[in-house]
Amino acid sequence: MKKFNVRVYGIVFNDKKELLVAHETRGDMNMTKLPGGGLEWGEGLKEGLEREFVEELNWVVEVNELFYLTDYFQVSSLNSDDQVLSVYYYVKKVAERSEPHVANEGEIIDFEWVSGDRLGGMEFTFPIDRLVIRRLIDKHYY
Repeated sequence: MKKFNVRVYGIVFNDKKELLVAHETRGDMNMTKLPGGGLEWGEGLKEGLEREFVEELNWVVEVNELFYLTDYFQVSSLNSDDQVLSVYYYVKKVAERSEPHVANEGEIIDFEWVSGDRLGGMEFTFPIDRLVIRRLIDKHYY
């Protein structure tokens, strides 16, 4: 059955204008992407993104302005029966939670702050992320 897969991601800059990037391993797949993930049933976009930041980083975040919404057809890189719809918001860290992150089985997530001069040379895994990174470089670094 063909279906939609709604993804929501956060764009976070630090004081040095570095972008937060996630390096995630699920099973045998390594991914470089922006923080965030799949929307769960019953969630709104912002609520789902807030949950993702708690799950991945233990951060309480403020979800701000919409940056990008997929406006073309994109088949999922992980499931050819899924059409991906990705939404990207600017996000600001408000607080850090004290509970430790508990990864899903087979999941490893590392984060790094990446400067604008390094972003263009990074290999992001997913086509929509690559488009968003190009737009971020144009808007924030040039």
